[in-house]
Amino acid sequence: MDHTNSENGLGFGSQEKRLSVGPQVRVNISVVAMSDTSPEARAKQLEIVRAMSGEERMTLAYEMSMFARELAKEGIRRRHPDWSEAQVDREWLRLAFLPEPLPRGLR
Repeated sequence: MDHTNSENGLGFGSQEKRLSVGPQVRVNISVVAMSDTSPEARAKQLEIVRAMSGEERMTLAYEMSMFARELAKEGIRRRHPDWSEAQVDREWLRLAFLPEPLPRGLR
């Protein structure tokens, strides 16, 4: 994705982007910066992140990714309380990587 016209320093402006999935472009998406963070708080966040070492930033990114994964899985568990953990994992993978439901043999 080209972020050369970024509006907020995060690589996201309010321009349309194309999401590339595999060798073909599959979906149009609009990338709009969404935040409930004040400019002052955002400036402080950037100051803190910029002061972190590369290892600290990688650890933070990993922890945020794991939190988002668990949050998504908890949503699946709430929608399907009768599903096994393996079914929850498969649904999470489907939601993350496939545009359509899993084929019957993989459910």
